[in-house]
Amino acid sequence: MIWNIPPAVSGILLTLSLTLCFAELFCLIAFFVQHRSAFYTAFSGILLFFGYTLFQLQESIVNKDRAEPYPTWSRAPDWFLYVFLFALCVLTLWETLSICRWGRDDWGPDTIRESINQLPTGLCFSAPNGSVLLSNREIEEICLAYTGEALLDANAFWKAVEQNRFLTLEDGRTWSLERRILATEMGNVYQITASDITRKHALMQELRLDQERLLKINERLRDYGDSVREVTEEKEILAAKIRVHDSLGECLLAAKRCILTPVGRKEKEDTLKLWQQSITLLEVPPYEERSDSLGELLTAAGAVGVRVVISGKVPPEGSTARAIAVAAIHTCVTNTVRHAHGSELYVEMKRTGTQWTIRCTNNGEAPDGPVREGGGLSSLRRKTEREGGTMIVESEPRFALILCVEEGDPA
Repeated sequence: MIWNIPPAVSGILLTLSLTLCFAELFCLIAFFVQHRSAFYTAFSGILLFFGYTLFQLQESIVNKDRAEPYPTWSRAPDWFLYVFLFALCVLTLWETLSICRWGRDDWGPDTIRESINQLPTGLCFSAPNGSVLLSNREIEEICLAYTGEALLDANAFWKAVEQNRFLTLEDGRTWSLERRILATEMGNVYQITASDITRKHALMQELRLDQERLLKINERLRDYGDSVREVTEEKEILAAKIRVHDSLGECLLAAKRCILTPVGRKEKEDTLKLWQQSITLLEVPPYEERSDSLGELLTAAGAVGVRVVISGKVPPEGSTARAIAVAAIHTCVTNTVRHAHGSELYVEMKRTGTQWTIRCTNNGEAPDGPVREGGGLSSLRRKTEREGGTMIVESEPRFALILCVEEGDPA
């Protein structure tokens, strides 16, 4: 029976009962403070009553010399006491764990502040007058590092960073700041957000340095291109001078032969024709310097023994297509005389939409292989491409020069 439990065991059970009473009292107060339902409060009160009753029973067992009569249920089997005490311990432990779990899951001002302090982004909420309503640790450290003052006035902090919203602090981190207005039931709230863009800022700096290096390389390439163009022009001028020199040398040798050696009429006419060609080349300036008169060019071509046959519509005077056509005819006349040894140049001009197509061929000898672009053709290609056109040189089955030039709206 319960009454026959040894005093030593009863002392241990007495201590455990007293501990359960204090635990149940704590649970009762916690339920009340956390505003839990009446069920939890009543349940805790009942357990407190049973715990106190058990404490009284164990006290009676320890003090057996008391004169009061023992309760009737104290004569129950001792295992009943152990089961009851174990159940009371389990229920008290369940209540304690529930209180801890509810306290952890509960939301409050401290919980919100602790949560935003874990954010890697700086965050500050303030009233229109600048008073800080809520801020986290990151933005407070940014304010202290940049201004040297604590974040007490959000408006003053924003005024200090407004002109430079990308801040690089002494620790090497770079922050991007922005402010926005939030409309709430209590009125407007200003939110200042600071984002860590250290990595992005470093990449932008690398990109800027790469762009500067590319600009320097482009400048060197442009200078190199100008140098190459100047050298090419000088080579073309030198080649032209050499050709003129050789042509005049041939004329002088032919004239000397006619003077010193008796020759026939045909040889004299050939010599005279050679002199006329040389004089015409000396008198006619390069096509870049001459006027755009197509008639003058045709007259000069006839003087050197080349008949120019034009088919199709001729581009209007002063147009880009006409200037390129005149340049192409001049170059082809020279090449017909010197390389193809022809007497006729065929020029076909056609307009399709906004594009002019100019095709030049001759009745001279076909090239032995691919045509190498010398001074005249190279200058013509530069002029054509400078105006946005294209130039194609064909060598098979006969020489052909094709130029395509855009020229405004269709007529």
